[in-house]
Amino acid sequence: MSEHDQQAIVVSWAKLHEAQHPELALLFAVPNAGKRSIGAAKYYLAEGLKSGVPDLILPVPRDLDNGRSFVGLAVEMKDGKNKTTEKQDWWLEHLNIFGWYCAVSYSAEAAVKTICYYLEMEYDL
Repeated sequence: MSEHDQQAIVVSWAKLHEAQHPELALLFAVPNAGKRSIGAAKYYLAEGLKSGVPDLILPVPRDLDNGRSFVGLAVEMKDGKNKTTEKQDWWLEHLNIFGWYCAVSYSAEAAVKTICYYLEMEYDL
């Protein structure tokens, strides 16, 4: 299953659970992936598109059981044996420094488990 398919499962799962957990309505994707024409790339870069930004963002603050407070959750989705890029590592490191809970997930299941942990919800996929 592709990274796109895995991420789509996560987003569908979140939509199904919004009634019980309204904060899931704030989950959004960052459309950084994909090939673009030079014109389209210039257009989106002018608007502020940045390479390496995590795929899914949940801007909901939380105090977790480890005693640390976070301002939001950032999830980078990966497929198979793909590794994070240097730019993705930079973003994950810096978001974490500034109070974000960051994770790299290699499946929809892993991403949903991360979201459930972060929101202190029962896991169910």
